[in-house]
Amino acid sequence: MDGKTLLEAHGMGAHAPDEVNNTVTGLIDLLAGLPFVKSEGFERLCAVNELFPHGD
Repeated sequence: MDGKTLLEAHGMGAHAPDEVNNTVTGLIDLLAGLPFVKSEGFERLCAVNELFPHGD
């Protein structure tokens, strides 16, 4: 894959994330936990993770 990383997630999209294993919040949680260089985009991702915590 030319040095790229592919992430694959399984779950369900939902309007009420607390009712199912929401794929999107799971990916956001994973990405927010990685040691990315501090940037505006990464700070926004972390803010979204705080607003919509996975499994909360």
